[in-house]
Amino acid sequence: MKKQNKKISCREAAYLAYLNSQRAESFISDSLIQWKNSTEVLEKDYRLAQEIAFGTCRMAAALEFYAKQLTDKKLTLKRKERCLLHTALYQFFFLDKIPLYAITNESISISKKYCHNTFTKFLNAVLRKLPSTKLTLPSNDSINSLAIRNSYPTFFVEQLIKSYGLEQAKDILHSGNLPGKVLARVRCKEPTLEKFENNQVNMVHVENSIDLHKIANTPDYYIQNITPVLLLNTLAQNLNPPSSILDLCSSPGGKLIACHDLYPNSKLFANDISPHKLEILKKNLHTYSIKATVTEGPGQDYSTHEKFDLIILDVPCSNSGVLNKRPEARWRLSTESLKDLNTTQVKLLNKAKDLLSEKGEIWFMTCSILPEENEKLIETFAKENQFNIRTSKMILPSSDGYDGGFACALSRS
Repeated sequence: MKKQNKKISCREAAYLAYLNSQRAESFISDSLIQWKNSTEVLEKDYRLAQEIAFGTCRMAAALEFYAKQLTDKKLTLKRKERCLLHTALYQFFFLDKIPLYAITNESISISKKYCHNTFTKFLNAVLRKLPSTKLTLPSNDSINSLAIRNSYPTFFVEQLIKSYGLEQAKDILHSGNLPGKVLARVRCKEPTLEKFENNQVNMVHVENSIDLHKIANTPDYYIQNITPVLLLNTLAQNLNPPSSILDLCSSPGGKLIACHDLYPNSKLFANDISPHKLEILKKNLHTYSIKATVTEGPGQDYSTHEKFDLIILDVPCSNSGVLNKRPEARWRLSTESLKDLNTTQVKLLNKAKDLLSEKGEIWFMTCSILPEENEKLIETFAKENQFNIRTSKMILPSSDGYDGGFACALSRS
């Protein structure tokens, strides 16, 4: 999305962001931020573009099922045409406040700009007869039907049913399609916003852009879901304050900041893989007046003669516990992608083992809910390397605003 495109509407921006993500050219969030920075965009238009682009990506399987009912089998749509049809169908089926005429007029305008005239005529005819066309999604609980109706890869649905049973799997699939709730951890002693009801963890809901701006510009709060806070609090129970803490995959720094708040006298070290990630990390450390020694490079290649009492290992994972926030991640879920992630996770565990002091602990964490990245992986590592699992906790995503995630504390036997 180039800077000269200064008259791009929010729907066109959403379409291009979704199209670019399907072409694997850029993430949706990056495309939309670039569009926002290239011209003056009202906040409400930016939020609508986000909703359309992220929502279309999230519900792609269901939208494709609708599209196949609308498309003549002899008509083969190009990717740019299919993406535009998807964005229009998403607005019609999932955004009930947008009138059909607005969806149709804007979609046709975008089609004239990017697609062939034949498709534009087809799109116009299809959209105008949507209200009188009966389209359905599969209603039974077979794996394929659940995958289409909830819009996930069948592989992921299979894994959830295998791990949690049908009913729990259905709840997880549903939660992954709900809007994410913005929460913040209270760092000050006297919170000024309504508390989030949970196990005495001090959190607040961020209900609007005014509160968000206030919270983002004060060190008294850190925008963070309740799940990592609960996981860290679980790990911190019965642990003596460490003298040194290394966060091997640190950006954006939320877990390091939380550990600083838990152990304010500990010496901090932070590492991440790229200049972009380090820029975000350094900005957060500056905002919260936290001193840390920061290094750049793959965590598995971290080099030092120092040993650490606590190593935070928030490893790259499938993001299967936060798919409502990262819709593109669901379409990368596969047996092959999990194997690749497992390889990286094991490399990071082995590096952390080498860097750990004799009586230190590794805090292994993911935002995954798949056992292959959590319990199974850790049990194998612990057995092969003579480590104890002192404590562990899994939290499943829910409609109450909880992300999914896993954490455990590892120490030498």
